[in-house]
Amino acid sequence: MDSLVEEAAAGSNSAWHKIVELLGPSIRGFARARGVSEPDELTQDVFLDAARSIGGFHGDWAGFRSWIFTIAYRRIADHHRRNARRPRLIFDDSAALRMPGGPRPEEEAVQRETIDELLAALHNLNQIERDVVLLRIIADLSSDEVAAVVGKSPGNVRVIQNRALSRMRKNLEKTCNELHHSTIAPVT
Repeated sequence: MDSLVEEAAAGSNSAWHKIVELLGPSIRGFARARGVSEPDELTQDVFLDAARSIGGFHGDWAGFRSWIFTIAYRRIADHHRRNARRPRLIFDDSAALRMPGGPRPEEEAVQRETIDELLAALHNLNQIERDVVLLRIIADLSSDEVAAVVGKSPGNVRVIQNRALSRMRKNLEKTCNELHHSTIAPVT
């Protein structure tokens, strides 16, 4: 992968195409989950910024991933500052969640309910917790890479991630318990 970065820096269109293919879906998903109204447009802007400034980048593939997600992270912050509104979680890419052959209607209903519950649990996190979870899970970045993106130490990122996942787990357990108790008819 390191050679891919070198080829892109040398101006190879095929290298850039491969980089966009590899990282584009994660950047788009991160932007969408952070409430960007036009995640495809933001993703394009991230790659344009990267292409313009790749000459100043020095490092390996892991460093490149961190660098490009730092660009995305800053672009998303700029987007929200420009729109002067609180970020909303948006995830409507149900096609990406469909099983091969398509789910049966009851499976699709359960999937949507599960996604809604996960998004609600994610929304209950503070911004840095949400960013860390999204970058670790959607972007598949390591703790070191997330640390470089959000400006924290790798140890702090691990603590934030553990705390955030624990809060999400508690919220999901609470929701499941509430649903379970509300669907059981009292015995008379």
